[in-house]
Amino acid sequence: MIKAYSILDDVYEFSDVSYYYDELSSVNFNSEVSDEVLGEDLLMISFSNGMTVDVGWYHSFEEDEEKQGEFVIYVIKNEDWESPLLRLTSGWDKSSLGQKIKQALDLSHN
Repeated sequence: MIKAYSILDDVYEFSDVSYYYDELSSVNFNSEVSDEVLGEDLLMISFSNGMTVDVGWYHSFEEDEEKQGEFVIYVIKNEDWESPLLRLTSGWDKSSLGQKIKQALDLSHN
């Protein structure tokens, strides 16, 4: 059965999701980074083919607002977190982050 998943206002349809967790879509990108409570566990989608897409925010603890951290997007195969198939980063830009999540989902789901 195909199910629709809304991630950062983009809708994806998958039939083989085995695990889904999304706190990322509740982040307010119109606010400042420092106004949001962000962590390393924001989005995780696991598929029945053993692929996982994971998105988290990693702080840098810089004073400069532009350098306070970054989103890191991983594609993991068969739970091998030590050797990700893909690692992408994005700053505080919803559009850029959405494009990179799409790239990760395309790799993990094809």
